[in-house]
Amino acid sequence: MLERFAQAMPEVTFLSGWSGERASRRVERPTVAGSVEAEVRRPGSREVRLGFGIYLPQGTDARRGQAIFAGMCDAACGEPGFSAVSRGAVQADRTTGCGVLACTVSLVEAVAGDDLLPGAGVELTLGGRQVQAGAVRETAGFEGKELVSVGEQVPFGWLGAGPRYTVELEGFLPEGLEGLVDFTVRLAGGPAREYRHCRWKTLQYAAKRAVFVACERVEA
Repeated sequence: MLERFAQAMPEVTFLSGWSGERASRRVERPTVAGSVEAEVRRPGSREVRLGFGIYLPQGTDARRGQAIFAGMCDAACGEPGFSAVSRGAVQADRTTGCGVLACTVSLVEAVAGDDLLPGAGVELTLGGRQVQAGAVRETAGFEGKELVSVGEQVPFGWLGAGPRYTVELEGFLPEGLEGLVDFTVRLAGGPAREYRHCRWKTLQYAAKRAVFVACERVEA
């Protein structure tokens, strides 16, 4: 990633924040230091978040840092697995006395592993089709619109009230299932469980992850 940035902006110094080499705190031209902030492994995918600090020499306009960030965004979009980019405000760095703009770049890649070998994971029937997921996680909640009389705070009733089940599928390939609406999901293996009146919430192809919301859950 640092090489990609350096090729796009040769007038800026790009270096690893933890290279082990001797370095000076004196910044004579715009300098970007980067390192790995976090790495998250899920069944079938790996996500890496890279953190960067854009250091601006004293007297440099903050808009210069914003322009460097924009150039990094353009370069990062061409990186395989690019997922997201974010930034903060330009602030004063106590160590160097420079202005510094913190930003992050997230990358997601598919990873083949033992957790996705045949026979592993969870078998399920989704919209009448037999599929498999590496892991299934459920979160239960309640949704509905409060009905409150004028001048009161306590609701006297609810509109469209009922339980909502949010189910996350890890290590799951959603190709060909995007168009399903009001579908049913049935889990196999162990106690059978069925989710009804489901709809997709998110589909992430690179991360092999999908989330759906169900209005009804039935235990066999």
